[in-house]
Amino acid sequence: MKGLSDDQESIAIVRAVTRDGPQPRMVTTAEGVETLHQLETLRAEACDELQGYYFSRPVPGEQLLDVIRRSRVLKVA
Repeated sequence: MKGLSDDQESIAIVRAVTRDGPQPRMVTTAEGVETLHQLETLRAEACDELQGYYFSRPVPGEQLLDVIRRSRVLKVA
């Protein structure tokens, strides 16, 4: 997601994929989210799923639920 911050071309590409694509019900995933600004921009552009170092460094699968529970963004019961 490098360059997404205020780059209107990058934002236009995200918008084309998330809002204007041929399948409006398609789930979109953004990889490489590293900053709060990127997170907010992608959410504003209706990106469905986000992943990257903003949320966590890579972890083994058995640790994933703990990472999600501790997340500052996601809420899991």
